[in-house]
Amino acid sequence: MQDFYGAEGRHRISLGTAIKELSTLYSQDKVKVFIEWQILSHSILDRKRAFALTAVHYDPDLETLLLNSWSKFGDVGSLDVLVKHCSDEQLAQLFPTIWASVPIKSYIRHIALKRVAKFDFSKVEFIKMERPVSYLSACVAASKDISDDFILNAARTVDSINELGYIVWCAGKLEKRNVLDHLMDEIETIEAKLPLEFWEPEFYDVT
Repeated sequence: MQDFYGAEGRHRISLGTAIKELSTLYSQDKVKVFIEWQILSHSILDRKRAFALTAVHYDPDLETLLLNSWSKFGDVGSLDVLVKHCSDEQLAQLFPTIWASVPIKSYIRHIALKRVAKFDFSKVEFIKMERPVSYLSACVAASKDISDDFILNAARTVDSINELGYIVWCAGKLEKRNVLDHLMDEIETIEAKLPLEFWEPEFYDVT
């Protein structure tokens, strides 16, 4: 580990990879120091190694460094670790920023959404009108009831066949039988308003 600290180029990569693979043989304190050496490095390889190790050897003391890495470099990897491992309280505080950040990948946003919804549903209420499909996902995650009209209106205003399918799934998970009956009556009308999905031509008899 001392050699790694001053190593450069391929030597650093080789040492870093070896230490990463042998990390379970080190004490938690030594692994933490190794992570701290890399997590704010200007080398993306160092940071990726740090994120991979942090996910396996998570320590709440590293949360500030993960947040700093996200702020400084915009690393998806730091957020990926945080949304899966940080405390519910911390994630609830971060959620508005995570949700509003355009570059963040949707899967990270939705992991955060589901965790926060289960912890404190009031923290996700602000997305109800702007992202009804995502709000339904939060309702399913938290087993939260929602009006039939909300689900039907969301279905009538979807932009894609995928969103429509997901809403039907959510209605089923929420045991909304009346909603499913209404959707079956309206499904052809709703689908007729949607653009053809070019990657599913066989379903539209255009092959």
